[in-house]
Amino acid sequence: MEELLKAFMKSIDSKFTVIEEKFESIDKRFESIDRKFESIDKRFESIDRKFESIDKRFVSIDTRLTNLEKSQQQLITTIENLSSEFRSHFVKIETELEQHRDAFSIYAADVHKLRTDVDYLSSKTGIHDTKLNNIEKRLEV
Repeated sequence: MEELLKAFMKSIDSKFTVIEEKFESIDKRFESIDRKFESIDKRFESIDRKFESIDKRFVSIDTRLTNLEKSQQQLITTIENLSSEFRSHFVKIETELEQHRDAFSIYAADVHKLRTDVDYLSSKTGIHDTKLNNIEKRLEV
């Protein structure tokens, strides 16, 4: 019986040894899996940092775009104000130009009248000069 018990114990010991070896093999595989998970975790952390960097860049781009839109709106307002001011000045210049045209047409009419008067008076002076010259010649004789 004792031998049977010893044989049974040896059998159990050998089975436990096999089981322990299998557990050690499983432990090694789990350690390998843990190392792989740690590597994957590190890669995910790296990816997270990259995404955070990308998020910061998007925030920066969004800020710059907002500033660009504000600048564009300011330029539009400035252009609209200048356009309105130019239109106002143009209307003023057109009004003054029309007044100058009216004044020049009045001056042109006056100059035409003066020329007519000067021509008339010149012709009269010429006639009087001729008559005076004739009278002088008669008196000299």
